Amino acid sequence: MKNWQAIALCLSIIVSVAASAFYLKYEPKTLVATNFGTVDLGKVFAEKVMIDIVLIDHSGNEESFVDGINFYNSSRPIVNALVELNNRRNSSGVESKYQTSYSKLNASRANKEKLKIRTYITYHSSNFKNIPYTLLLGEETHSLKSYAPLRDSIYEIVDSSFETKKEQIASNLFMTRVCIEFKSGATR
Repeated sequence: MKNWQAIALCLSIIVSVAASAFYLKYEPKTLVATNFGTVDLGKVFAEKVMIDIVLIDHSGNEESFVDGINFYNSSRPIVNALVELNNRRNSSGVESKYQTSYSKLNASRANKEKLKIRTYITYHSSNFKNIPYTLLLGEETHSLKSYAPLRDSIYEIVDSSFETKKEQIASNLFMTRVCIEFKSGATR
C-alpha cells in the first residue's frame, strides 16, 4: 500500500468517526421515561394518543366499552358504544315499560357501577418497527352516578381525564409539540 492510500484510508476513518459522533450528539433525543427505566424510540414516524374504556359491574366483572379510540375525538365511538349497550340491554328480555333509550340509560339500569379509563400513547419508530411501542400514561377507576344518565357520567369522566392528562401527554409527544387545548363540550 502506498503512502497516499494509507493517508486517504486514515482520513476516511477519521471523517466517519467524526460524522457519527456529530450525529449522535445532535440527534433529537426520543427517550421515554417508564417505571422500568428509559426507552429510546429512535426516529418517531407516528404517534397516537389513545384511550380504552372499561365498564365494571357490581360483581367486579369488566366489560370492554371502547378500545383504542382517539384521545382527542372520542365522542362518536362513545355514542356508538352507548347505543349498542342500550340495545343489548333492551333486547335481553326487559319488559317494554322498563326499556330505555340511549339518552335515558343510567348506570343502575345498565347494571354498571364503575368505569375504568386507560390512557396511552403508541409510537411507530425506527427502534420499534414491527410492533409499536405503547407507553401507558395512567389508568383511573371512577364510580358512576346511578341517578344520572350513563352518557353524561361517561363524558364527565372522559373530560376530567383529558384535563388531568393533557400536560403529561404533551410532554411525551415528539412529533406534535403543540399546546393541547380543550373547550368543554367541544368533542360532543
